[in-house]
Amino acid sequence: MEIKQLQVGYNDAQDRMVLRMNIDTDKFANLVLTRRVCRFMMDQIGPFLNLPASAPQIGEAPAAEQAVNEVSASTDASADRRAPRKSKAAAAKAAPAETPKEPKADYQTPFEDRAPEGNLFGLGALPPVVVNAGCQPSEGNLVFTLQFENQQTMTLTLSQHLAKGIYRLIYDLAERIQWFSGISGSTVPREVSDETPFVVINRGSVTYH
Repeated sequence: MEIKQLQVGYNDAQDRMVLRMNIDTDKFANLVLTRRVCRFMMDQIGPFLNLPASAPQIGEAPAAEQAVNEVSASTDASADRRAPRKSKAAAAKAAPAETPKEPKADYQTPFEDRAPEGNLFGLGALPPVVVNAGCQPSEGNLVFTLQFENQQTMTLTLSQHLAKGIYRLIYDLAERIQWFSGISGSTVPREVSDETPFVVINRGSVTYH
């Protein structure tokens, strides 16, 4: 199964986050995350992505890295113009094997609501509450074992791209609702009324193409 879209929302009544995942072409899974579980996930993903303790937002490549890539590209192009031409067979033999590209993250595409029949937990099933979690790295991925209130478990395997998406969404929302800032007061954003049961942040979803 492949995760295609992620969205993180806030349930004001329960003071919990809701992680929504669209999987493959027609399936989905929604999970309710407690504050402790969200903190644990961020603490594991941060070092996995080599993020500083200040937890900056994750966007595109830094300008310095982009500049390095541009210089490398122009240098290679100049070298190609100066070097004698090689036969196609020799060029194909010398060319390194292409590594598969990771899916590109898209924060603009609206989150797609899937048909109820696609619920991985069963038609009409409520999102389970994740009460405990474990984590370990495996083959360049981060593998979370999530335990629900009914003691059942679910394995969530995150590549670097998926880890970046979840981290960014949780971090942005946690900052808005002041979960880990130590600031007292209501956790409901000002623009959201008390009657709103489910709040979705402005950058509410990430799509992988």
